Amino acid sequence: MKLWDFKANIYDRMRSVFPFGFVRQQEHRNITQLLADVPLVNARVLDVGTGTGDILPLIKGGSEIIAADASFKMLRQARKKQIGKLVVADCMNLAFRSRSFDVVTTIGLVEYQNDVTTLLFELARVTRPGGAVVMTFSQKRMFNRLRNLLGHRLSLFSMDEFLKLLNTTNLRVKKSHRSFIQYQIYCRKLYV
Repeated sequence: MKLWDFKANIYDRMRSVFPFGFVRQQEHRNITQLLADVPLVNARVLDVGTGTGDILPLIKGGSEIIAADASFKMLRQARKKQIGKLVVADCMNLAFRSRSFDVVTTIGLVEYQNDVTTLLFELARVTRPGGAVVMTFSQKRMFNRLRNLLGHRLSLFSMDEFLKLLNTTNLRVKKSHRSFIQYQIYCRKLYV
């Protein structure tokens, strides 16, 4: 059984208790601030790695929201939020046309990928030129290193390291925030 299928029924409850609830609250506040600068009205939005749909209420201003995740059981939990169309999808090979979304979000996914560069290129591929990408990534901090010791196998980055990865794509950071375990960033896709 996959980790995320196993966690699906308890994930939202687990993320609401201390200390996870504090971390989630901090991340939601930062993501809400970033999304305030993103033109969501009449936007076609893709949430990659939606999980239980925790972020969907924050992006519900989009005219069309597609929530994608590899875990069917997580998507079953996301359905309860009644926001957007749900699709099973591989984040490394999204079954969408290039340049088909105005806004792409991915919250809490980057750190679980072995090949972050491929993921970033895939996010950029499905984003239209001038479009927005809002994402998080886990930073190199003691708590995240402890999570690695507990078997999570996280990809951790400093902001400088992540910016170097982003510079290999056509995504550029416009604004960022930092919470206890993650950076939250708002990028624009260059016109090329």
